Amino acid sequence: MIEIIEYAYETSIKDSLAFILLNSSNEILYYYDSTGKIVKHRINKNRQHILEAVKDPDIVKIVITANERPGNSVTGEFKKYKTSAISINKGNKIIATILKITES
Repeated sequence: MIEIIEYAYETSIKDSLAFILLNSSNEILYYYDSTGKIVKHRINKNRQHILEAVKDPDIVKIVITANERPGNSVTGEFKKYKTSAISINKGNKIIATILKITES
């Protein structure tokens, strides 16, 4: 968890419009959405799966691509936003995925 927090700090959370931290099952552990347009309003914060939590399925595609290439940053765009994701692995297992959403 320390590695995840260190990486998240390096990605400049404060400069993000939205930030989502997922566990190895792609359930949301933490999110911040200053736009109110990325994460659904009625999210159950108790480990809701990313498929159920985000409004745009393009975000899920970026997560899937990041999970296929752990350790490599993946970027994509939807609407007027830029999304970057990176999956962090330990050994051969993904332990977390970090999404950062900014303006394009």
